[in-house]
Amino acid sequence: MRKIMIPMFLVSGLSTMVILIMLFTGLIDFNNGHIKALVDGNRFFIVKKYDKALETYKVGLSKKPGDIDLNQNSGLAAYQLSNYEESLKYYVKSPDRVEKYIKSGNANLKMGDKGSEPGAKLKFYQQALQIYKQGIVKFPQNVDLKYNYEYCKKKIDELQDKNDQQDNQQNQQNEQNKQDQQSQQDQQGEENQQDKENQQDKQNQQDKQNQQDKQDKKNQQDKQNQQDKQDKENQQDKQNQQDKQGQKDQQNQQGQRNKPDKGDKEDKEAVIQAQKVLEMLEQQEEESLKNNQEVKNSGKEAEHDW
Repeated sequence: MRKIMIPMFLVSGLSTMVILIMLFTGLIDFNNGHIKALVDGNRFFIVKKYDKALETYKVGLSKKPGDIDLNQNSGLAAYQLSNYEESLKYYVKSPDRVEKYIKSGNANLKMGDKGSEPGAKLKFYQQALQIYKQGIVKFPQNVDLKYNYEYCKKKIDELQDKNDQQDNQQNQQNEQNKQDQQSQQDQQGEENQQDKENQQDKQNQQDKQNQQDKQDKKNQQDKQNQQDKQDKENQQDKQNQQDKQGQKDQQNQQGQRNKPDKGDKEDKEAVIQAQKVLEMLEQQEEESLKNNQEVKNSGKEAEHDW
């Protein structure tokens, strides 16, 4: 991008000299605020105090916002301070000169260079190219406008090529990411399927184990019930045996009571023998009494009959 600062300095210097001559000749009034601001601002600009110059120009613009010289110089001062966006606001109101299109285009070009996002950079470059093109239409013989136009167009082509490459790379990366993601999803799906099958196998084993445990528990319960039944039957048999033994013992005891033992038999025989003796004695006594009665009745031994 070609620089045209020397002509601009000459224009500013010449403007200042013309204004001073007009002041001295009385053609303009120095007490006019915006004129004084333009002169003072140019003095700051010449010594490269661009911030002081811009501040002074703004004072003049506050008094006369539409002054083309104040707007042009304000745009130039803001441009020197790299306040490109601010400079464009002043260039819009500046006179229709070559510098207006060059500086306005350059401001957009600078903002594009400072940008980091490709879309924003391309937008500023395209705006700069459009401004250069407008300047070429109005000033077709100006070499700087043509040079800056070609320079900006080249930057746009390079940026578009770079964006296309980045887009292709991004598309390839996206495609690769998509394939990787699909592969990962497929792998994950296989792992999930394997996990599902493993889980199903585990569940089947668990169900089988639960069923086996249930069957074992049932068998154990049946065995316990059978054992309880057997114990109950054994207890009943034992009780029946005890009852039977008790009945037998009771019968034996009853039979023992009914059956005389040997001693009782001997006692009984002795009683019977004694009874017989008593009966014999009674019989003898009766016979004796009978005999005595007969004697008494016969009168014998009456003297002894007391």
